[in-house]
Amino acid sequence: MMSSTKVRIDERDDILAVICKETQSYFKLDFDQWASCWLHDERTMYVCSSQDMGLIVHKGWDAVYTNMQRDFTAGDNCKKLDVKRENLDITYQQGIAWATFDEISLNENGDLDESFQTRILEWVDGAWKMVFLSLAVRRNQDQRSKQLAVTSDGHVVWMTKYMSDIFSADSSEYAGFMISAGRFRATNPEFDKALQNAISRAAELHSYAAQYRFMKRTGRGFRYPVILGEDEFGSVISCSLSVRDGVTYIDLAQDHALERRLLTSKVIFGLSNGQLALSKHIASGKSLTISAGELDISVNTARTHLTRIYEKTGVNSQTALVRLLLSVG
Repeated sequence: MMSSTKVRIDERDDILAVICKETQSYFKLDFDQWASCWLHDERTMYVCSSQDMGLIVHKGWDAVYTNMQRDFTAGDNCKKLDVKRENLDITYQQGIAWATFDEISLNENGDLDESFQTRILEWVDGAWKMVFLSLAVRRNQDQRSKQLAVTSDGHVVWMTKYMSDIFSADSSEYAGFMISAGRFRATNPEFDKALQNAISRAAELHSYAAQYRFMKRTGRGFRYPVILGEDEFGSVISCSLSVRDGVTYIDLAQDHALERRLLTSKVIFGLSNGQLALSKHIASGKSLTISAGELDISVNTARTHLTRIYEKTGVNSQTALVRLLLSVG
């Protein structure tokens, strides 16, 4: 079997030019130019996968043409301000070229898309034509969210712009957390032990097979609220872990299902509207004093609400309350 070889510089440039042309014409809604980059053949295939949309496969040029023309006509293509490619690798063998790369693009709304792409091109009638495209979306994140991604030992591999701005200095702290020597840590040493243990356990699901088994057993993706305890001001230090893309995502915002969980808790424990509102603030990591101010009630009223909540739920601390609220439903 003949082994693939690196493409010559001029050929590499020609192949990359076709890839760039195909991408730019897609963003500019120039269908004719986009179509000119493709081999119009029954072997042509377009594959796209993402966590939100699942797997989409268009097989054969007729199917690719029909579906993509619909997208171009509707004008629903992504509006990109900037596109860059990293880890580009191009090889070829007997008139067939393989190109793989990571693509990072900036949308006009400020969000970043990260994907792993594979392109196969054939040399036909004196030109390179694309015959296969595979696009696997790794991340499509709101850059204003409070998320970051870490490895099994807590080293940060990605974070939103919001979090990057917060942790721009190595000594910066936020909501009881910090980044030290590239690792995401809790500022309290005892809390950090529990956090690192949770991150290590979550990493056991980094492989596809492990995630698949977990979902088969539980019927849902992995998401784990980590409730570490209260700081000196009475705020509950917590975060939420989830696993995808072979890394652990950490969310410092409210649990995504918090509203639903709180409504369920209201029914189960018979919480009043005032008690429910206070519970939401506490679950969001706010101290009793701050919660009272934001709810426009006195601290004594907040304490009374909290006492009633403890009586109804059977817990006796804010930490235990948050742990209970995030486990309901």
